[in-house]
Amino acid sequence: MEKLYKPFYLFGIVSLFVFLANGNAQISVLENAEQTALSLTASATGTANRSSLAYNPLKEVYYSVNAGNAGYPLDSYDASGDLISTVASGFDYRGAWWNPLLFTFEGNGFNSQGIFNKTIDPFTGEALAGGSIVSPNTQPDAQSVGDMDTSKYELIYFFAGSIYRYSRLDDQLLGSAVITGLPGGTVLNETSVFYTGLEDMEFGVYDYDNLRFIFINRLGEYVAHSQLPATAFPAPLYKTSWANKLFWIYDSDVTKWFSYKVHEGFPVNINEREFNDSRYIKVFPNPVYSETQLDFEDLNSEVSHIRLLSVSGAVVKEFTNISSGIMTLNLQNEPKGIYILQLITFEGEIHVKKLLKQ
Repeated sequence: MEKLYKPFYLFGIVSLFVFLANGNAQISVLENAEQTALSLTASATGTANRSSLAYNPLKEVYYSVNAGNAGYPLDSYDASGDLISTVASGFDYRGAWWNPLLFTFEGNGFNSQGIFNKTIDPFTGEALAGGSIVSPNTQPDAQSVGDMDTSKYELIYFFAGSIYRYSRLDDQLLGSAVITGLPGGTVLNETSVFYTGLEDMEFGVYDYDNLRFIFINRLGEYVAHSQLPATAFPAPLYKTSWANKLFWIYDSDVTKWFSYKVHEGFPVNINEREFNDSRYIKVFPNPVYSETQLDFEDLNSEVSHIRLLSVSGAVVKEFTNISSGIMTLNLQNEPKGIYILQLITFEGEIHVKKLLKQ
């Protein structure tokens, strides 16, 4: 039986690296941004300072947060942009994002209040009353609107011309970069930065004076920009976001989020694969602090090989001669970070699960 699975197994590993290498194929910045038909009308209460959006790809739900007070509304919208619910935020939000590793809707608050995990309905995905602070956070300014760099599992902030990066694992400052090379006359939104997921132009900022979406790389260097239409709202603070591969601006004059397409194409990378996590693999606990238990009995003992990969694809651990559908995985001596668990069956099927080592 062992000889039968090897060709499939090797194909799976090779495919993973091809998958990574071609993640950013055929991406181009649109010289002139295109406003889409998708918009989100805000609920009646709160302030004009809608500060960020998050998108839940599992339930196709958008979340809009309102800066200023924990009692202000948090709105949930379906994929077509219809408002499906409004609840009290329970947290004084600034930034908001979807954590694809933990399958949670998170955000940062005013003045380093922490990272807040909002309770969501497991069936509909809409935000519910309740939630909790799950991690401390440090940010460069009290008003900083954070976003998550999902490929690095880092939180990013913009302040006074620089982008700051903090670990989502332990809140350590990882570095900062002064934004350089901006076109003449650029005047940036003072609070917000966005993770685009595009290689070599990972971050975005908004030139509200010239109505331009600006792409920045991780070194802080200007890469390109997309010119928004003259009708775009000039937002100097808050009121901007990146969600579901679109740039969004909240027009407080009409209390509505408008969306803009600023590039063609989009990479598919290993960090998107959590949405295809195998339902046959159960992992608890995850995040992992030392050990975690794998339960893959639903695969009917068909697993021939297990590999633990780093997020870059390097092999960290390898297991053969699998005799049980339940096993303990020890990560005590491994560095903190994201790992990819691959279970390969004798038929060559590859089942994938993401792990987070805290």
